[in-house]
Amino acid sequence: MEVKAYASKYEESWLRCRVLAFLHTAYFDDVVQAKPKYDNPSLELVVLENDVVIGLLDIEMENRAK
Repeated sequence: MEVKAYASKYEESWLRCRVLAFLHTAYFDDVVQAKPKYDNPSLELVVLENDVVIGLLDIEMENRAK
């Protein structure tokens, strides 16, 4: 198992992992056909096992104007 920065080559595997993660939750119908792109700075990590995404973390940081 390894943690890596997300790369576009993992998109299909990322999508499958996300669908399975949401399956038995209130978000079960929040299905996307492409990984979202962020306008603000973000942290996008994947957990890989045999080059397959088995975990993911996407955090977009909010830009707050003062």
